[in-house]
Amino acid sequence: MTTQDILSKVASGEIQPGEAATLIAAMNANGKSAGELTYKVSGKGAVSVYGMGRFPVTLYAAQWERLDSDAERKRRAEFIKSNAKQLTRKS
Repeated sequence: MTTQDILSKVASGEIQPGEAATLIAAMNANGKSAGELTYKVSGKGAVSVYGMGRFPVTLYAAQWERLDSDAERKRRAEFIKSNAKQLTRKS
């Protein structure tokens, strides 16, 4: 998310100005480019991915491995292709 995206959300009423200030400060403190994914190990030993949306996506290593297998990637791609008309794409 960029600063412009955050300001647009404030203008549309989706988020409050205080929340926007927090998001912009966090972006500036991290020094990371918009859209960059980051990984962290959670307190319970799972892998959390930040940068996909508002909240992190957290799975245990075995779950990530299963999700990222060649067979599952192919199956997921086929599912997305066959359901493309029903799916929404957001940046």
